Amino acid sequence: MLEKEKKYNEFALSFSGGGARGIAHAGFLKAIDEAGLKPCALAGTSMGAIIGAFYAAGNKPEDILKLLHILSVFQLPSWIGFHGGFASLEVLHKELKKHIEHDSFEQLEIPLTISATNLNSGKNELFSTGKLIEKVVASASIPIVFEPAVIDGKHYVDGGLTNNMPLKCLNRANRLVVGINCNFLDFDTVEYNSMKRVAERSLRIGIAKTLENELQHGHLLFYMKELKDYSMSDFEHAIEIFEIGYKYGKEAVLEIEQFLK
Repeated sequence: MLEKEKKYNEFALSFSGGGARGIAHAGFLKAIDEAGLKPCALAGTSMGAIIGAFYAAGNKPEDILKLLHILSVFQLPSWIGFHGGFASLEVLHKELKKHIEHDSFEQLEIPLTISATNLNSGKNELFSTGKLIEKVVASASIPIVFEPAVIDGKHYVDGGLTNNMPLKCLNRANRLVVGINCNFLDFDTVEYNSMKRVAERSLRIGIAKTLENELQHGHLLFYMKELKDYSMSDFEHAIEIFEIGYKYGKEAVLEIEQFLK
């Protein structure tokens, strides 16, 4: 946990998954850039992994927003390419290849760790070496909706099932570890009268449970409460979500700077 009087030499960021809500991470990074700060390392799950990969490869936050919104990469109909009863993430794979010059963790400008769930073992796996794009796709492969990604003969699905915001992997001596969670979970009074509402609420509860062992490894944790009314599929509100992330990022910069030497 955070030592109030301690000063840190560097800081790292971890981004949660959350579908469309995860676009807020790009807005958060815009505020980080404007403050002249640079994270020494990144980690992410699902949408957090996607944005982390784009940013670690040198893409600017505003350009990441364009990739996700203006180009409509993440409008669900453009993803669909049914295979074996599932939708395909082939479009995501192509866009990552187009905007990330080297398909390699080692050639990123900022070290990145990605969380995915091994469907065969039922365990979480963290990737930080080797081929990059296949691991990003694996981290974003929402079960049932998308077909599992296959890496070295093993099947992988969304990292949010087992670790939706990797923090422990970022811990180093004299490093401030900052977690950004776009899945604020509070008491909800809405009526659960549709399959979609029940499914999304159930998923939020499930992924919140995956953080119980990780939170103790974060020093500063930001919960973007203003995103609670947006669903995982609200990509048409990408600009609004980006701006919410930017607002939280501006507030976070002040706290981060207090703890850096």
